[in-house]
Amino acid sequence: MHCKVYFFIILIACLTMTACEQVIDVDLNEASPRYVIEGTVTDSDGPHQVKITQSKNFDEVDDFEGVDYAEVIISDDRDNSELLTYTDSGIYQGNDVDGTPGRTYSLTVTVEGETFTASSKMPEPVKFETLYIETITIFGLTINIPKIQYYDPEGIENYYRHVLFVNGEQNNSIFVSSDALYDGSQMERDLPLNYQEDGLTQGDTLLVKMQSIDEQSYEYFSSLIKTINRSAASPANPITNISGGALGYFSAHTVQTRGLEVEH
Repeated sequence: MHCKVYFFIILIACLTMTACEQVIDVDLNEASPRYVIEGTVTDSDGPHQVKITQSKNFDEVDDFEGVDYAEVIISDDRDNSELLTYTDSGIYQGNDVDGTPGRTYSLTVTVEGETFTASSKMPEPVKFETLYIETITIFGLTINIPKIQYYDPEGIENYYRHVLFVNGEQNNSIFVSSDALYDGSQMERDLPLNYQEDGLTQGDTLLVKMQSIDEQSYEYFSSLIKTINRSAASPANPITNISGGALGYFSAHTVQTRGLEVEH
């Protein structure tokens, strides 16, 4: 019984720690608006995307407006370049520059006389082996936990992000990891949900996108988790690889997808 209680406490702690909403905290000490740039280049089909928003006053940090008047350019280290097209809600998209592992991509955003730049090297993909469900029962409560498995290449620094979708909706949890302690090992990772609010039941569909990301993107999402968990009395902005004063990140990464349906 003591072991069950201890496991239950650990499980609840893990669920609490990993359920971090993907929000960007603006430093309350800076009253001027800030641009927020979230850009991605991937090796999968579909357009590369850059989302640009702008914060309002310091007392309206949760209100971000889409920017529709920016010039957004993505280029690579092979002299390929593309001017992205504005679509809607601050989103710019393009298809002309191929996403290829090993290449370095650059982002240039010009808006109202300000220029913001960033670069990211796309890592080699790591094979996404398996997505499955582990079902546990604690005090009569059945909990379905999504789990993933993959093999980390030995001798290479690798960083990962796992994006979870439940019934077509992206879950707000942030799952990132590195192989600092597990280089060359078989990796097994829980993607726990808030079992009270987001518990999985029979017929639910899961989809996980496994991203091989660079170290800068890993640092951004890791610091974002710390920012979210930090007291509102001492706000801090996540680490960014964007120069020029904007918030956010630019990530060139590979994507592999696995899905399943919950059977019980």
